[in-house]
Amino acid sequence: MHGATALLTLALTALCMVPGLLLMRGVTARPGQLAAAATASLAAMLLVAALVGQIAVWLGLGPVPAWIIAPIAVAMSAPAAWLRRGYGFSPFHREWQGLVFAALMVGFSFLSLALGMERTSDGGLLAHSWYNADWFKHMGHVHGLADYG
Repeated sequence: MHGATALLTLALTALCMVPGLLLMRGVTARPGQLAAAATASLAAMLLVAALVGQIAVWLGLGPVPAWIIAPIAVAMSAPAAWLRRGYGFSPFHREWQGLVFAALMVGFSFLSLALGMERTSDGGLLAHSWYNADWFKHMGHVHGLADYG
């Protein structure tokens, strides 16, 4: 079950990155720039999905399912492909450091999934979350000091 969930999450993540990568067609870019475009695209698709979900709640339609992000990404890919029509993808040289980093991040995601999700005896799914909430507070203090001294 965990493997199928992880693969589905990976597929949805890749689908959400497509619009940003399509907008990079015809641009000579390094792998890091392509990764930045893909990451920005993923963030944009998540924000659009959150906006659609909020509008649905405001209209009284109730919450939207999580898979709503897939048609949003497909819908956003169409104008991106149209804007960059006639351009091909520029060849780039793969950098071994980027490939190693990508492999480490994929391994970390599978490790996080294995450590963070647990099937309970009654058939439920227990999600362990861990993060340092103080990090957000410290970022706010640093931002405040930077802006106001």
